[in-house]
Amino acid sequence: MILVTGATGFLGSHLLYRLAMGNKPLRALVRNRSKIEAVKRIWNTYPDPGADQFERISWVEGDVLDYPNLVEQIAEAEHVYHLAGWVGFDRADRKAMSDVNITGTANVVNACQLSGNTRLCHVSSIAALGEAAEGGPADETRLWVEGSSASVYAHTKFHGEMEVWRGIYEGLPAVIVNPSVITGPGMWEGPAGNLLKQLKKGMPFYPSGTSGYVDVRDVVKSMVALMEANFSGERYIVSAENLSHREVIGYMAEVLGKPVPDRELTRQIIRLGATAERIRSMVTGTKPRFSKESLSVSLSHSAYSNNKIKQTLSIAFLPVRESVQSTLRQYLTITG
Repeated sequence: MILVTGATGFLGSHLLYRLAMGNKPLRALVRNRSKIEAVKRIWNTYPDPGADQFERISWVEGDVLDYPNLVEQIAEAEHVYHLAGWVGFDRADRKAMSDVNITGTANVVNACQLSGNTRLCHVSSIAALGEAAEGGPADETRLWVEGSSASVYAHTKFHGEMEVWRGIYEGLPAVIVNPSVITGPGMWEGPAGNLLKQLKKGMPFYPSGTSGYVDVRDVVKSMVALMEANFSGERYIVSAENLSHREVIGYMAEVLGKPVPDRELTRQIIRLGATAERIRSMVTGTKPRFSKESLSVSLSHSAYSNNKIKQTLSIAFLPVRESVQSTLRQYLTITG
């Protein structure tokens, strides 16, 4: 049996699709059954939506912070894919983010160890590699510098990853993947949906930073291949290309028939925008749509090496432009 945590997210939905095409029993741990519909919508982006395979998934309500239930669900699992995580940049979410990304991961590791017959694939993040540094693209050997000005999210993902390394040192067969910014069909279901809506209206500003990008199907392909080949005790950056955010936004704008933003997002604009958003949030009683920290991250210049994953799996990544533009064409078909 295969168990997936975080199964209703963007990456989780695509992973479920690939795993469901196999013959092994598949169990998906979900916090809220209402989100299962979002999984169906992402499956519908495939030429074969796999309706029969979808019906064979065992959906189990649960939370990675509920350790007794986690032990019960993982007890019979041969493979566990741990995707559950809290992605965010609001410091007000620090406690919740730490609980899910660190304590939740520790619980998964401990439950896998207790089962005695489970292999783990942990989805970390390029954020866990730390801040951009001089000397070329970051690879898997980069050391985290504690006390850096990295985001709260980055800190929690790093410490969550440390829980997996602790399990590995104690004998747990596990691999870690560090995906870069993920694109692909259905990305409009998440935070990227706000960006697409802004682009459709016309967006004047662009963030000046750079990062790695990768198609969601390549991330899934890498994860499954690593698990099926029984790799263990390693981590792998999964990234196709290093690009400026403006380049990627340009790919999107081209399909949407909108001009590419031509005004650089500066730190002064970020401060003003974040202040205005906090005021709007207090007046409306709603959660801020962005924060100073989340916007500041988009200004950092980072690059990542994919040599290790390419040499290990001989994988050929889908070009980011093709991933983004085919995704945007699907998006327009669905939303009009």
